Amino acid sequence: MIRTSPGAGAALPIGDPVTLVVSRGPQPEPVRVRVPLLIGREFEDAASVLREDGLEVEQNRGGFPFSRRNGVVVGQQPGAGSLVDPGTTVTLDTI
Repeated sequence: MIRTSPGAGAALPIGDPVTLVVSRGPQPEPVRVRVPLLIGREFEDAASVLREDGLEVEQNRGGFPFSRRNGVVVGQQPGAGSLVDPGTTVTLDTI
């Protein structure tokens, strides 16, 4: 309980109302998402996993002339295990 109105110790006639102000507790921590390990997966499969977790995805083909549109993930940023906010963009390096 945070406080009462009237304050503690006040004399009141029987039946008079007393207001109690209470707290719902501390604010909850914002929900964070742990970035999964995606290296070695096909890009579309990895992108699907990220979207299911509420994350955005960006593909970086690394400028390799032989890169395929739906290549294999060889790097990711942020890295696997990172805690990020929902909606964060994860960049997947593919070849």
